Amino acid sequence: MGANWLHGVGGPKRNPLYEMSEKIHLKKFYSDFNNVSLNTYKQEGGRYKENEVDAAFSKADKTLDDGEKFSKVLNSENNGDDMSILSFERLQKTDPRSTLEKMVDFFTFDGEQAEAPRVTSLRQVLPMAESHDFGENSYFVADSRGFESLVHLIAKQFISFKNGAINDPRVKFNQAVTEIDQSKGGVTVKTEDGKQYHAKLVILSPSLGVLQSELITYKPQLPLWNRRAISEFSIGVYTKIFLKFPRTFWPVGNGTEFFLYVHERRGYYAIWQHLDNEYPGSNVMFVTLADDEAIRVEQQSDEETKAEAMEAPFGKIYFTGEHTHPRLFGYADGAYYSGADTAKDVIKCLRNKSCSG
Repeated sequence: MGANWLHGVGGPKRNPLYEMSEKIHLKKFYSDFNNVSLNTYKQEGGRYKENEVDAAFSKADKTLDDGEKFSKVLNSENNGDDMSILSFERLQKTDPRSTLEKMVDFFTFDGEQAEAPRVTSLRQVLPMAESHDFGENSYFVADSRGFESLVHLIAKQFISFKNGAINDPRVKFNQAVTEIDQSKGGVTVKTEDGKQYHAKLVILSPSLGVLQSELITYKPQLPLWNRRAISEFSIGVYTKIFLKFPRTFWPVGNGTEFFLYVHERRGYYAIWQHLDNEYPGSNVMFVTLADDEAIRVEQQSDEETKAEAMEAPFGKIYFTGEHTHPRLFGYADGAYYSGADTAKDVIKCLRNKSCSG
């Protein structure tokens, strides 16, 4: 499915992706999380009282607020000291204890970062860059043109389209890169089908998972600092499971879009959303999993998952992608900004012979 949301609207800075979506009248819907306290369900059945859920969210909000302040202190000292968000929660005595608090902790952190507080850096994650810069509002994209229409809007400045599709002969699709050779001047890119492409410079934007899989061979080998940077991070696993039913059996209307499920296992089918606002009459809802639960579910059969859900730069190579942005990693905005920055570096290199790759 790819990206579904435009995150970060209503803040001090203007989100370029949101502005582009307005320019092309992209169909999108405001995601209203305000009433999740009224829509939080127990494992044994029934709903939690609103004040119980609000108390758990207040505890998580305190971690966010205090964590932002402490993160600024760590960054100002500039001595490399850091700690995980979970370590900070323990330090502040706000670490989640009850199953309800653990679910809210999952919603607050894993739902945003796709990884748990035990492995996320306090210095790098707080304040959450996208919310801090662009705002806390989010919009679910439900346009038949898809999220890719934003990419096409940018691409139309450089390549040709016909009937809404790319028809520029310079763009090669379905070419799996297997080798990048910059040992003989310039760069030679080899693909799985045996083709070769030559260029002065290349921009490389595979996901972190592809970089770590070693599906691409580099000649010469990437330097140790580069390989170390690639190996030190893990790619977040964020899984959305869509379920279509014969009829709608859940509450609809204002304040019902999101609902949460509390289970003894942290993050077990915790975050649910129906799509009656975006696609009336579709009878579709989906559940979001992340980190260990997402990995577990992706290794089992669809039938098992259904049953559970129903139960409840180096040299001439320039790297780019959301994972290369220093602050907006994991977000489409990060992909946008890192792509723009990398393009500027390449242009500067070609024009002025001042290369930073």
